[in-house]
Amino acid sequence: MTKNDDLRPADPAFFGLTAAVKASLRPDDRFLVSYPRSGNTWMRYVLTAGRALQCGQDLPMSAESVARVLEWVRGVIPDLHAGPLPASPHPLNGRSYRVVKSHNVREVADHEVVYLFRQPEDALLSYAHYAGRAGAGGDQFVLRQVRTWAAEAEFALASRRANPDRFLLMSYERMLAHTSESVRRIAQRLGLEIDAASRERAIVLNDFRRLKSCEKTGDEPALAPGAKFFRHGAAGAGRAELRPETLAVVERHARPIYEELCAAAGE
Repeated sequence: MTKNDDLRPADPAFFGLTAAVKASLRPDDRFLVSYPRSGNTWMRYVLTAGRALQCGQDLPMSAESVARVLEWVRGVIPDLHAGPLPASPHPLNGRSYRVVKSHNVREVADHEVVYLFRQPEDALLSYAHYAGRAGAGGDQFVLRQVRTWAAEAEFALASRRANPDRFLLMSYERMLAHTSESVRRIAQRLGLEIDAASRERAIVLNDFRRLKSCEKTGDEPALAPGAKFFRHGAAGAGRAELRPETLAVVERHARPIYEELCAAAGE
């Protein structure tokens, strides 16, 4: 049974920004935003590899190439939660403005935004694995985060309605099913020039098997001891691993807003 204290209120300070980070923002910054474990890192890898290939970098299909992309990605699409942003865009960016990753949609919703979202049970379970809270504690983690997931998603949907020309919605499930077209649209919205050949090669280079292989060499440190950043990348793990009563709570608190996001995204 689900205990009453398993459900937590939405966290209003989810991935809050420090004063120094807020001060480093600029009006022309563009953002790739998501709740954690919803495809943001994967898309950063693909976009960064695409830009590198567009600029003439040689990237053979190997774990070594993925490691090179990892070196670039923190500069090409820096993480807003890693500290104040660099003063200038990375040379591979190819633009005068910065493209930035964030998990905090509330602080950046008035900018040009691509918001990635994922089936809530899958995103929440993956976050539990990432935080080392899967297994016996995974259901409790999901229950304690589900209202925050819903609140962040509702804010994103409201922002999309208020600024439809500046706020692109894209589901993780669509990115899996239609990867090339999704990457094309995301790159276009962020202003990253990537031709078709570079895009297709970047996608193949950054498939999940190769990313996992790279991680095993220590190129991508895991958050929790023994955890892996890249798991399998497929949809449906939440329904396979979570208890029925946990899934019922997710259905009640998060599924409706997920379906609204899909509808607003035209999916």
